[in-house]
Amino acid sequence: MRMRDAEPFGEPGYFFEGPRWHDGRWWTSDMHGNVVRSWTPEGEGRDELRIEDRPSGLGWMPDGSLLVVSMEKRLLLRLQPGAVAPDVHADLNPITADVPGFINDIRVDREGRAYIGFDPDIKLCGFPSDKGRLLCVEPDGSARIVARDLQFPNAIMFSGQRLILADTAAACLYAYDIAPGGDLGPRSDWANLSAKRTDKVKYLFDGCDIDSAGHVWAADCSAGAWRIAPGGEVVDGVALPPDYTAYACGLGGEDGRTLLICAANRDHHDERVKAPKAKLFTARVDVPA
Repeated sequence: MRMRDAEPFGEPGYFFEGPRWHDGRWWTSDMHGNVVRSWTPEGEGRDELRIEDRPSGLGWMPDGSLLVVSMEKRLLLRLQPGAVAPDVHADLNPITADVPGFINDIRVDREGRAYIGFDPDIKLCGFPSDKGRLLCVEPDGSARIVARDLQFPNAIMFSGQRLILADTAAACLYAYDIAPGGDLGPRSDWANLSAKRTDKVKYLFDGCDIDSAGHVWAADCSAGAWRIAPGGEVVDGVALPPDYTAYACGLGGEDGRTLLICAANRDHHDERVKAPKAKLFTARVDVPA
């Protein structure tokens, strides 16, 4: 297996998440900085939106509206083109209020339908637990639960008429068939790496992306990033500096062959909010988005 080197990109932050390539720029959330930022391909950043909460997953509606996950408030925010402040697109409290936790990553389909992971609070529910859920928000803002009994749902991807979901605690990538109305069929294993865990590499899949060959680039928050084939073979990887681990990654760039990795140092969560030590890295890959 090839291990690629990563190059620093842009300016440090507090905790980057949700990397996306959109309209010729990279976009990320800085979860503990309470800001959404965008970046030129050369790494020049600018603030796009500040919210009074932790932002995480990002996506876009067909009309160009930016969707931002507001984690603790369990709101999906929508910033209309040309607007300076977001509206509430969907309040997800009514379908998650029975479990302590937060909403996290998001993926938006071509119709503007958004799939969002709901993660149980580790301190209150334990890790792992079976209280995680996958939510679906329709373009009109109505919301429902489309998958249950997940440990810690994270990255969401589309592969044809299937949805692929990373479950961090399970070391699994799951697949669901997508029905015409957006509901999901039964769950199956797309890749299960739980038996391959070691003391150093735990395959704690966080943010991920899928390439044009149908392989998944997965950020492993115990290590770097891995390219995984259907069935679970790890065929490629990106190494990070030893004091950093990967929390999300996304494919993009002008040719689709740049992998942007959101990384944080190994400090405890409480220390990360005190100083901007999180970093972005890029690596060149062979297969485009």
